[in-house]
Amino acid sequence: MAASIMGAIAFDKGLGAGHAVSYVIGGMFKVHHGRVMGMPANLKELGIRKQHIPDIAQKTLEDANIHTNPVKMDAKKMQDLLTHALKG
Repeated sequence: MAASIMGAIAFDKGLGAGHAVSYVIGGMFKVHHGRVMGMPANLKELGIRKQHIPDIAQKTLEDANIHTNPVKMDAKKMQDLLTHALKG
């Protein structure tokens, strides 16, 4: 029951960049949302390459979940984050 309540609170506060990125990657690379959120060692494991980063970053910034991220994200921050995740 406590886990259900925590989940409801999380949804109420918003899901942030993690979920925004996972929805974009899931749609672009046909990877299940749970697998993306399951924290692979790096994004290469999901078939993502450096040339994909700008497009993923742009689409992530267009996702509604990005607005609830605790840190305001822009294109540079998002690309830096994704580049770091690509390396693992």
